[in-house]
Amino acid sequence: MVTPYLRLDGVLIDHAHSLRDVLGGNFIGLYPTGSLAIGDFDLTSDVDFVVITAAGLSDREVQQIQSAHSDLVRRESRWVRHLEYSFFTLAELRTKSSPYGSGGRRVESADHQRR
Repeated sequence: MVTPYLRLDGVLIDHAHSLRDVLGGNFIGLYPTGSLAIGDFDLTSDVDFVVITAAGLSDREVQQIQSAHSDLVRRESRWVRHLEYSFFTLAELRTKSSPYGSGGRRVESADHQRR
C-alpha cells in the first residue's frame, strides 16, 4: 500500500510500470512528495511525485512519456486529474541547490563573491 486509497495506489503503480517500460534502464523510480509523502494527504490534495532517471531524457523518451501520460489521463479515475509530477536525474538530486550551509547561514557562492 502506497497511499490510504487503493485506486490511487493502482494509478501510481500502473504509471510507474508504464514509465519503467518506456525508460527501461533510465528509470530509477517514482517517489511521492508533498502531502502524500508527509502523511497530510486527503481527498482534496494534489498527487505530487517525482520521477527519477539515471540520465537526462532523450526527445524519443519525452514523446513516449507524453504518450504514456495521455493514456493515463484517459482512465476513468478521479485521481488522474490531480497528478503533478516532475522528472529529475539522479545527478540533479545529488547537487546541492540550497544557498544555506549546515549552520543555517547563507553561503555565498564563488561567483557571487567575485561580483
